[in-house]
Amino acid sequence: MPVTFEQLMEVPYVRRYIELGAALAEARGMANALIRVLNERGLSVSPEAEERIRSCTDHETLENWIGKALKADSVDELFEEVEEGAA
Repeated sequence: MPVTFEQLMEVPYVRRYIELGAALAEARGMANALIRVLNERGLSVSPEAEERIRSCTDHETLENWIGKALKADSVDELFEEVEEGAA
């Protein structure tokens, strides 16, 4: 008897790996979008910066970088931390 996708999703470890794969795919898409924004803005993305962006899987960090990419004058600005108390 064939097993359905819905039945597989009832198995906790299967559901966990499917959700992990979906999260990684979303992060990959965000990284691709970020690199495209930087390129479209004419900002040079070094191989090191591209690797750092593509290896990031933290959605909050990627969202932060995307926001910064809209106004940044260089790719290095994405990675600068905002000092506490700075406006």
